[in-house]
Amino acid sequence: RCFVLFDDTWPSAGSRKYSGKGGMALSFLFSHGFELIQQSDPDTLSHMGWVLVRRLPAEERHIDGDLQPANIQSDGDQQKAAMVSLLIASPEQRANVVGTDLEMEVVVANATEDEHVMVVLSGGVEVIRVSKWDQMVATCFGGEDDQHALQSEEADQQVCHPARKVPLYLNGAGLGPKVVDVQVVDADHKVVASQKLEVTMVDPSG
Repeated sequence: RCFVLFDDTWPSAGSRKYSGKGGMALSFLFSHGFELIQQSDPDTLSHMGWVLVRRLPAEERHIDGDLQPANIQSDGDQQKAAMVSLLIASPEQRANVVGTDLEMEVVVANATEDEHVMVVLSGGVEVIRVSKWDQMVATCFGGEDDQHALQSEEADQQVCHPARKVPLYLNGAGLGPKVVDVQVVDADHKVVASQKLEVTMVDPSG
């Protein structure tokens, strides 16, 4: 029997692949009889992620569909996904935000739990991860009267995209200029949508 625990390692969208220090090693171990025991939640910050695997003697091995990572199809076998769109709806760019806590609302279209994770970076450090899209409020951005309309990739007109509203809270962001980078990353660890927010945190006492 052999047990291996990886730190600084986390599951990507849908637990199909792993990122971090143990990402490549896990792919090798899974192909050599190791099985998944436990892992951190996909929403856990990457530097706090962990994965525990084991390898049993051949006569004791079993295949548990709920524990094994899903088979990874080749690019040619995968159906082309709809374009993921991301929009920071509030606050406005270069706004003055009173206080040290930053409250944001992000709208994401065409992201799925099996394929995408949102990562929020502040000062280059990951502070939030979001993957449970189905728990977010459904919305539709892009109507004619919508000032935050998402632009169509195929035409210069505003269209309505089924989307999800994602509230984000950065507690203790501090005072002064801040840059927040919001990214949507797919299961292949590629950034498929991103937007940066620049604001200035202002002392409420003046």
